[in-house]
Amino acid sequence: MTPGRCADEFAAALIERAQAGEEVQMLIDDFGTDSLSDEYWQQLRDASVEVRFFRQFDWRSPLKYNSRTHRKLLIIDRQQVLIGDAGVSDDRDGDPDIDDSAPWLEFEVSYEGQVASLLEGNFFQNWAYTGGELNLEPGTILAKPNEGEPLFVTNDTSTLSESTIRLLFQIGFYYRLG
Repeated sequence: MTPGRCADEFAAALIERAQAGEEVQMLIDDFGTDSLSDEYWQQLRDASVEVRFFRQFDWRSPLKYNSRTHRKLLIIDRQQVLIGDAGVSDDRDGDPDIDDSAPWLEFEVSYEGQVASLLEGNFFQNWAYTGGELNLEPGTILAKPNEGEPLFVTNDTSTLSESTIRLLFQIGFYYRLG
């Protein structure tokens, strides 16, 4: 995320939904958002958008800062999930400072059903880690069962001793053998 038109439009959309009475929770990875001002985040908070930062730097445990969440996930009405490369930056249209006029190649995938619940669970895990409160009342997670091929979800906030990509590869390999 970088300051500019895209970030302002994104904030305006979140503020509009929050002012319409929707619960809007925004979990931001602390790395890569430092160019946005405190005023940017405060305008969101003032409009009842819950904003939390994942793994802010702590000099007492600097290696924890390496474990990031780079997941770009939008959960809509607890039923639909968009996940992909949704960079919030004017740079996505090219960077004139380096004579770059090519837009970023970005895409998002939309999921509904059980995988939406799994991805929401990843959000809940990171949200709780930052001290956010979870609403786990019955009927909170509304996803419907999937039909067809199974989908596997890995958590990309692994530590240095874990590899979720390796795990996903192994699951896929064994699933095909079975």
